[in-house]
Amino acid sequence: MDPIATRAATTGTVTLRIQHVGIQGLGLIGSSVARSLQPHVRITGFDPDPVTRETAIASGVTVVEESEDLSQCDLVLLAAPTDTNCELLAAEIAAGSGRIVADLGSVKGPIEEIWLKGDSDFPFVGTHPMSGSESSGFAAGSADLFVGAPWPVAVHERTEPTALMTTLEIIKILGGRPIPVSSARHDAEVARVSHLAQVLAGALGRGAAGLADEHVTVNLAGGAYRDGSRVSAGPPDRTAEYLNANGPNAAEAVRVAAAELLEVAEALEVGDATAVEQWLTPAHRLRGAFNTRWEPRDTVELTGTGVEVQRLLLDQRDRAVWVTELHQTGDDTWRFALDVAETSG
Repeated sequence: MDPIATRAATTGTVTLRIQHVGIQGLGLIGSSVARSLQPHVRITGFDPDPVTRETAIASGVTVVEESEDLSQCDLVLLAAPTDTNCELLAAEIAAGSGRIVADLGSVKGPIEEIWLKGDSDFPFVGTHPMSGSESSGFAAGSADLFVGAPWPVAVHERTEPTALMTTLEIIKILGGRPIPVSSARHDAEVARVSHLAQVLAGALGRGAAGLADEHVTVNLAGGAYRDGSRVSAGPPDRTAEYLNANGPNAAEAVRVAAAELLEVAEALEVGDATAVEQWLTPAHRLRGAFNTRWEPRDTVELTGTGVEVQRLLLDQRDRAVWVTELHQTGDDTWRFALDVAETSG
């Protein structure tokens, strides 16, 4: 399906109630948000890098010189590295701005801890668009980066309903598929399906890098190496930052993978083809599930207030569900639907 058709299918009918969105960080994610939201709402961005700011201005994005100059925005999206996002949220809470803040970082635990320790009544929502790229910087951004992408939303008992609904609106406008999760489950699962992939890509490359004849290896490489090593083309400092932010979960995922590799190595060493086939079979099955994951088995519908939507998402979080419909029918009345990819019970 082409990007425009996919966006229409995943966005549905959403009308933003906010008028001005600020974006902290104008790299791949922040610049993609800016490009996608510009037709819908006023956008102002900030990035600490002056070259990035100049590039953004040249592309038509309004940019401020200081982070604090985003104070007039109704909503601020944090699209910086995890540590920086934590510092920015702490500053927002300390300033008592009261405006909605949502982060777009790849790890949710640390920033949720900052929120709950600082002011759990502050209107904050943690999210994570699962649509990154090995490319980086403002120029790498795309208005269609998020179309059809899984977009975990960390729903907490203290999540303020208006902040939650506004954040869901933004995600739907961007074309993402909001998925309710807890921060702990998010960080554990992302370690398995994203952060481990970065480490394995690194291991794949390190197996040949530095050899006297590594150019021979590269010349022989085909599609398996291309696909398996794709993410290692990203900046190592960026990857190291978010791996470290999710350190304990990522370390556990690596240890489990290392044990799996040792198991298949033993089977290969003795020529046990049956054992190797059995070792590969679960991955083959899961890849099939990945290819059909957006085929729902059930739909949960609700017409109610933001508080009722929040309660539903709390009840459904950490399941294979995603938001398919979000339509405001009154001041605080919503028509809302979740698709479910697993049987209940």
